Amino acid sequence: KDGRIGRVEFLERMKEAFFFIDNDKDGSMVVAEYQLIQVGDPRRFAAADRNKDGKLSLDEFLKAVSADFDEADKNDDGVIDEEEMKAWMARRS
Repeated sequence: KDGRIGRVEFLERMKEAFFFIDNDKDGSMVVAEYQLIQVGDPRRFAAADRNKDGKLSLDEFLKAVSADFDEADKNDDGVIDEEEMKAWMARRS
């Protein structure tokens, strides 16, 4: 609640999101489930699907969103503040 998101906090939330989005609760995410999130671009899904099985495991998903964190954390201090988040979201739209 300090207006900043640390890497661990971010990844914990993304892990929760993964299991929330995994509608059939099979432990993997298919592109239709992935598209339920705002940034659910099918090209990003394909890039994250490292073993090309048409599904994202939790590990594949977390690796992809970890790269998003790194992209947003412009000053490389290990946290994303409100300004970095706004700038990152603007670049993505």
